[in-house]
Amino acid sequence: MAPKTKEQFAKIRRDRREEILHTAVKLFAGRGIDHTTIQDIALQVGISKGLIYNYFDSKEALLEELIKNGIDQMYRYFDPNCDGILTAHELEYFIEEQVTQLKQNAGFWKCLLMVLIQPPAQDLLYRLGFVEINARIRNIMADYFRIRSWKDPEMEAWYLHTLMDGICMNYIFDPENFPIDKMKKLLIGKYVKTEELK
Repeated sequence: MAPKTKEQFAKIRRDRREEILHTAVKLFAGRGIDHTTIQDIALQVGISKGLIYNYFDSKEALLEELIKNGIDQMYRYFDPNCDGILTAHELEYFIEEQVTQLKQNAGFWKCLLMVLIQPPAQDLLYRLGFVEINARIRNIMADYFRIRSWKDPEMEAWYLHTLMDGICMNYIFDPENFPIDKMKKLLIGKYVKTEELK
């Protein structure tokens, strides 16, 4: 068998890192962050505790990466050209992608939500600037509504943001019964298609 290339080693490392993160989120959700150790995660992954430290310096570093990845996945498709201006096309794309992500990995999002409500994660969310990130998103949404002459742009931004949070929560806790595709259609109809008619 030929020796592995640098690319193969890099892929193995990326895959192992993802496996550690996915295992950690499940354990943090089920046992709690405070009651999950690096040893617990290592045992579930099937590697030594020492090997995990080749990927993460500490449990806190692992939790931080998990939260950063979650935030990135939530907002990766919002304002994709990063110009701070939300177009109707971009908003539709964001709504579509949020629903696609939820449907593809509802189990992960359920675990992540259960992790995010725990005190250690809440502290980390504040340190990572999650409140500021959400405020920036809402401000961009408010500008979207302001440009289109909606009556109360700030409140509409809060409303849309809250609707999307509620849709996500309802779907991850009841994916079999929650009508996510109909909700997506309603959101797009209210916030995108009506704009095309103005």
